[in-house]
Amino acid sequence: MARYHVVGKRISPVPPRLNEKWGRAEERSTWLRDNNNSTIGLPNASDSGEPKNAIGQCPVTDVLLWGHVKVRSLLDTGSMVSIVTRDFFENYVQPRGWELKKDISLKLTAANGLSLPYDGYFISDVTIFGTSVKDRVFLVLKEELKRPSEPCIIGMNILQEISPWSEILNTDSSTSSLPQRTQPPPV
Repeated sequence: MARYHVVGKRISPVPPRLNEKWGRAEERSTWLRDNNNSTIGLPNASDSGEPKNAIGQCPVTDVLLWGHVKVRSLLDTGSMVSIVTRDFFENYVQPRGWELKKDISLKLTAANGLSLPYDGYFISDVTIFGTSVKDRVFLVLKEELKRPSEPCIIGMNILQEISPWSEILNTDSSTSSLPQRTQPPPV
């Protein structure tokens, strides 16, 4: 299992539209590095003006496609699929000769219940946190993401192969190991 250590803190400018919403011009984030020299950025929720433990942030890290195309990615354990923006596909995938495939039909629904339209998909090997996973599907969105700084979302179709998620998902989560109550509790 990867062990992380803090490698620094960074203050980044906040885009103007978010500056108006959040009322601040910069965002503080903590950067961690694991023993495979992979870095991950975690925005400090307490710096956003929200209660410190009320809202968590998704981790962001660099991922390699085909072993050499680096893409800033949001790690999303709530997503069953991995996606990239249309812009990323057109600028970094298509020029390398990869065509958009359209021979699968999935109905994607976002967390808010709205349909998430996509144009097609491509398949790539992925390296994340020093672990390589072969032949993973990336859906290409028709619309842009609300977080343009991360043109890729890595979902569970990849994360389930990566530690620590693979270790968590491969454990028996049934309730059979929990103590069973045979009598009602005393009143």
